[in-house]
Amino acid sequence: MANNLRQFLENLGYTDMKIVRGKVCGIAHSPFLSSIVIGLDAAGYELRYFFENEHDARNALKAWDGEGHPPGAWFRFKGVMKGCYVDLRNPGMAPSLYRVAA
Repeated sequence: MANNLRQFLENLGYTDMKIVRGKVCGIAHSPFLSSIVIGLDAAGYELRYFFENEHDARNALKAWDGEGHPPGAWFRFKGVMKGCYVDLRNPGMAPSLYRVAA
């Protein structure tokens, strides 16, 4: 990764950047969650895995080799894969429970 791209992305707030299978990946932070962001460049990103906290996102990115989904408790995955928009929940997590309030 070129130093000027790394500096640009760091200035935008991305951390823990590394190359995974030829794509720049990093951690994005927001007030309520953290994400693994894949395919970062000056124009944006391709894919994003959402985690409840920075610790889980950081550990998942460290352990992930780019094959399949990253390990850990990501709860949502969004982005564009092979020209199609994808938005899915982690199939390994229990489904949300909804019930009618009395």
